[in-house]
Amino acid sequence: MRILGKISVGVATVLSGSWLTSLASNDPKWLTSTIDSYAKQKFPKAYHFVLNLPTGPETVGFLISHYPCLFLRLTQYNHWLLQIFCQEIISLAILPQGFNFNGYLDESTSTHTLLFLTRNALLDENYHANKSEVFEKEEKELWVAFHQLLLSLPYTEECTEWLTQFAFHGGKTGHNLYKTIFWHSEDEDNLETTSSVEEIILFMKALRKHSEVKEHRGLIMENNGLDVLRLVVKNYDDVRITRLVCAILGNLAVDVCSCDDMIRKGWLRDLQEWIKSMDSIVKSHSLRTLMNLERNSELDDVFEDGIFVVAPETNFGRVEVDLVFLHGLRGGPFRTWRSRRETSTETCTTDCWPRDWLPVDLPECRVIVVEYDTELSGWTSKCPVQSEGSTIDYRVSKILSKLMNAGVGKRPVVWICHSLGGLTVKQILSNATSSSDYCFLLANTRAFIFYAVPHRGSDIASMAAGKARYFLLPSVDVKVLQKDSQYLIELQKNFMKHVQKRKIDILNFAETQPAKIIRNTTIVSVDSADIGIGEFVPLLVDHINVCKPCSRSDPAYTKSVSFIKHVILHDHIDDYIPVLLF
Repeated sequence: MRILGKISVGVATVLSGSWLTSLASNDPKWLTSTIDSYAKQKFPKAYHFVLNLPTGPETVGFLISHYPCLFLRLTQYNHWLLQIFCQEIISLAILPQGFNFNGYLDESTSTHTLLFLTRNALLDENYHANKSEVFEKEEKELWVAFHQLLLSLPYTEECTEWLTQFAFHGGKTGHNLYKTIFWHSEDEDNLETTSSVEEIILFMKALRKHSEVKEHRGLIMENNGLDVLRLVVKNYDDVRITRLVCAILGNLAVDVCSCDDMIRKGWLRDLQEWIKSMDSIVKSHSLRTLMNLERNSELDDVFEDGIFVVAPETNFGRVEVDLVFLHGLRGGPFRTWRSRRETSTETCTTDCWPRDWLPVDLPECRVIVVEYDTELSGWTSKCPVQSEGSTIDYRVSKILSKLMNAGVGKRPVVWICHSLGGLTVKQILSNATSSSDYCFLLANTRAFIFYAVPHRGSDIASMAAGKARYFLLPSVDVKVLQKDSQYLIELQKNFMKHVQKRKIDILNFAETQPAKIIRNTTIVSVDSADIGIGEFVPLLVDHINVCKPCSRSDPAYTKSVSFIKHVILHDHIDDYIPVLLF
């Protein structure tokens, strides 16, 4: 009973704190007037002090800064619900300038709390001392370390083998590396040149592919993979290399057992620095790494390679809806969803408007952007030996598995897609109907926003797959986009059946301007972009810019936000199927 009483007091304390946070954030005037009237009655002589108290979220920050140890204890309470409530309070608070939790941490501070404070930038940058004993080495020694690491990893799929062999044989000294593939440290005379930045990038790409394979991650850790990455960071200051390091760390962090090693090797200091990076790819991979490390168990949401939660970056307690963005052919999460330039001299106001704008207009939503490989031509395939890897079915099975692991389907979902991304998500729904494992995802899918999706195919794709196919070598993606192909007809038929059955809302955008690369021709015609159901909005832009609003007042953005708000407002609680947590 004593333990139950303590838990009850703790729940009441945190619930009241959460209520206070809500008032401070949403109704600061009411909170200020209440404190004001209370102070006049209880402390008439000290009323001048009350007038100087901060208001709104600053009030909560004021309390946290005066009682930091109390809040830290609550974040380490042995009940996950109390931890979440307290973390929400700290995330919403506006702390006094210069305040951090450095001086209030000790050896008893839990790893989970340490990671939470790091992700929210609530620790001084110098708190995480680099405990790794790896020092700078010559490029030749680094090449040896990488060579040994990659040789210790098996070839469980064709792509890992191809990329590894390409790293060994490719680059400026490829011929020399080919002659000395079994070279070892005692055979220095055979290595005539040292590795260049481009060669290290080749090795990094191979290691990233290995780190995507579950069975390889443990081997990378066992064979001093973190030390090799530390060598790379110390020896090379190149954003391309930093991106790859962050991506590999994010993949290694998928395994819960890697957390202690990464902290012991001093990676939290680098991650805290990288989450403030101006480079979106570095920032997003670093946040993904910290989110993976912050998990309490293997049952929590996990974010694999290509799945980025770009908003909210700090407070996860108020998430009610998932917004999932899928790019199109040759697109990417930080290319497709940029803002559009108004003139040729202007720069983009944001390189990811879902990350920068939606948290302001839709704070209750979790925003996920998905990255996956697509190709225009077989000549440019990143892994030419694995042909099935470029098919939609293979790609969709991978994306679907990753989204489920990230918790998509636990709450209402709105899909936002550009071009081929729309066909991909239609295939995701088609695949999901064939398994009971995805029943929550199907039931909680609420709406679709399609930006120039070729529901009936594209004339340009038909041209590429026609007489020009011998020169262009069109990819599988281009072939399925042919006008009125049998694949598209069947996909549309199955999709419409599902949409009409569940009464799912749809918003369609269409391009009306020809693309610059092809004169007087639109990539996706208006009739192909019009799915025949839901609201249809033609925009005076080309295919590339149809999903790139120039500002928050652009119709491509305002209509999407209004549409999502309408879906959330009219989302009946009876229709929502929550995922069981116990």
